[in-house]
Amino acid sequence: MATVVDMDDYPMPLYDGDLEAKVGVPEEADRLHDVLIAADVVIFACPEFNGGPTPLLKNAIDWVTRVSKRPLERKPVGLMSATPGSGGGAVGLGVMSTIMRSLRVDLFDETLSVGNARVRLSVDGRELDAEIGRFLEESDAAGCRKQTALTVRR
Repeated sequence: MATVVDMDDYPMPLYDGDLEAKVGVPEEADRLHDVLIAADVVIFACPEFNGGPTPLLKNAIDWVTRVSKRPLERKPVGLMSATPGSGGGAVGLGVMSTIMRSLRVDLFDETLSVGNARVRLSVDGRELDAEIGRFLEESDAAGCRKQTALTVRR
């Protein structure tokens, strides 16, 4: 069973240690943390923003790691991005790989960068390309029962 997490459902203020000291961790960070902990495998699907993950995703990771230091430690994690250009968000996925390694996750051997996504994906996001299917099969090979895919649209 797959759970798709839309980051729009988890609005959080920009991470600020002074804010955390005053009001604590946002409830949304606790809820997102619990979703991630419950998953057998997590797939981050995110656009590239100035050569890195979007500020929204990085901020969510920062807050979730305030709930527990390494919530994804030893958990299988896949990274994917789709862009209208030919690069497919590969540079941003490299930055995400570094962030994920600092959290001691078990990264998939490959990331998935889907360039020219308008041609390779249908309007509703269904897979139309064998490369995408192979990437998703790796999540099945990880022995997952529950996948969580975080989607970031901005």
